[in-house]
Amino acid sequence: MQNIRYLCILMTIIPYERRSMQLYWLSDTIGVSDQISPGDVLELSSLGVKSIICNRPDRESESDQPDADSIRQASKKMGIEFAFHPVESNFQTEHDASQMAKHLCELPKPIVAYCRSGGRSTALIGLAEQLQFINLQELE
Repeated sequence: MQNIRYLCILMTIIPYERRSMQLYWLSDTIGVSDQISPGDVLELSSLGVKSIICNRPDRESESDQPDADSIRQASKKMGIEFAFHPVESNFQTEHDASQMAKHLCELPKPIVAYCRSGGRSTALIGLAEQLQFINLQELE
């Protein structure tokens, strides 16, 4: 019985291993992801990603959320461009969409945009397309 208790105690000490990022491609050159870590930048590089856009404000909620600068530094080491374009979770403005469109047009492709879940980045790209700042299928 002591061995079983000991095993249970050990199991609670083992740190939770972060799941891998959830990457979805909206087109051949534009993808979105949930929160990435500096370690995920290596995987993105191996996929040929040339640019990363962060749509999540620093210190938005989770204390263990990697800040944009840590992602920027990891990106720089891998030769990947980085843009910090934080927007509110449930409210994006026409200006936000215009700035996102500018990043999507000017940054080298393929591009991955990320936020907490990927939803905000997807919505922001959709708003930019709805307002006719971009045509997602024509971005190459």
